[in-house]
Amino acid sequence: MQVAEAKVLPQNNLTNPKNIKSFGVVNLDGLVNESLHFRGEKPIQDIESILKLADSIHDYSKILGNWYYGGFFHPHFGHFFSESIHRLRNYLENPENYDGIVFIPFPFKGSFEWLKNKPQYIEFILGSYLQINLEKIKWLTEPSIFSNLNIFEQESRLGSKTGDNYLNYLCGFSKAYKEPEAEQKNVILSRQNYLSMGRHLGIDYAFSKLDGFVTINPEEISIEEQIKLIVNADTIIIEGGSAVHLLDLIGYTEARVLFISRGANGNYWKNMYSNKCSDFRCFDKIARVESQLLGKPAVLPSVLSIKFFEDYLNLNLNNQSIELDVDEYYSLSILDIEKIMKMKHINDDLSVLSDFEKAFKFANHYLP
Repeated sequence: MQVAEAKVLPQNNLTNPKNIKSFGVVNLDGLVNESLHFRGEKPIQDIESILKLADSIHDYSKILGNWYYGGFFHPHFGHFFSESIHRLRNYLENPENYDGIVFIPFPFKGSFEWLKNKPQYIEFILGSYLQINLEKIKWLTEPSIFSNLNIFEQESRLGSKTGDNYLNYLCGFSKAYKEPEAEQKNVILSRQNYLSMGRHLGIDYAFSKLDGFVTINPEEISIEEQIKLIVNADTIIIEGGSAVHLLDLIGYTEARVLFISRGANGNYWKNMYSNKCSDFRCFDKIARVESQLLGKPAVLPSVLSIKFFEDYLNLNLNNQSIELDVDEYYSLSILDIEKIMKMKHINDDLSVLSDFEKAFKFANHYLP
């Protein structure tokens, strides 16, 4: 829809986290519902605060022309691919109809400094992959009134299943990366470099038993190479983390995807990705090491139910006969937890090891 005299409120109140949710578009009739940003079935904005804030501001910048609303924009890898680029179809189909795109940037770590040096994947996806003229992007950090603003709803939401029509549209971009003779058909997208950021302890022990798989640390290759890997693979094993969100970009891959969740929330991931690949299988039989010394819940390491993981791999991978030993897995897991303690400068704290052993026993009904 086209909105005249649209008041656009950015996420610029950096001192009040609640007011960061007071962003969106308001006109004479009130909140423009199409500007709401959803995760699952609920918007992330505080609607009452949006309306109060819009009324309290008297100094809006005036922006003339016919603009397109790109909406919420987060620079974090996962949130960028899952949330920040899924209102753009109408602009991409008719860019000549608009003076530019307006994004509402998220104040990452309480700041807009990231706008001065954007991650490479943002520049590549917007400029090269989607063919947007980067000079026509307005990063809005101050309240503004647009004489004409075109707003369309999100076509994909974090936490929800995406419609097939939109997935087919996304495939129009990713098909350019299809290479029938691609060499790397069986790939592990690893989090080896993120041991202290919520990795599964000892998981490399299980991966070492696989035949014919190549381990890739996604952050060490370009985003273009990552897209090629996912589009052309037969089987992809993805450790729980942001790498899975590339599926939100490409639309569909013929690969079987084995996703190892960092929480007991397999249905959440199945709902999002079951129609974005030929077969999506999630493993979520894990237990977190619940130690406050290791950080917030999002970065706590976890322990696999190793015999269930053995069954999961054998069931979902062709021509594999994997045997995993719980004692060996325990030994390698405790080496990982000790590495994490060293990284976080935790010296000889028996409570962390005790919490690890509780998690291991819960996940495996056994403790060496």
